Amino acid sequence: MPMKVKLYASLRPLVGGHSSVEVETGPGDTFRDLVDALLRRWPALRDELLQDGDISPRIHIFLNGREIRYMDGLDMVIPEDADLRIFPPVGGGEHFYAAGIPLVRVRLTPRTTHPGIERREM
Repeated sequence: MPMKVKLYASLRPLVGGHSSVEVETGPGDTFRDLVDALLRRWPALRDELLQDGDISPRIHIFLNGREIRYMDGLDMVIPEDADLRIFPPVGGGEHFYAAGIPLVRVRLTPRTTHPGIERREM
């Protein structure tokens, strides 16, 4: 039975721009089986998802709102009620510079100014 997996941000272009995909794994299979199925269908995901044969520390795979890294990881069996989501690293904010050194400031309004920090368009 196909399993639906939701993907976010920079992972979407690697699977044709889709926000979710279906793979031929499901309840009773492991997360390792799920990742293998994803990589067979979308090999471009490999560099994003894996590091040294395990899930990259930058990637977060959630099962029903809990990260599998803190459960049984890739060897955990996928349960019947699985809501699966995969998140890449997420960042943001505006780019600011102090003495020519780039700084990242988050939640600053465009009108906010600080001594010695100038705003540059990226």
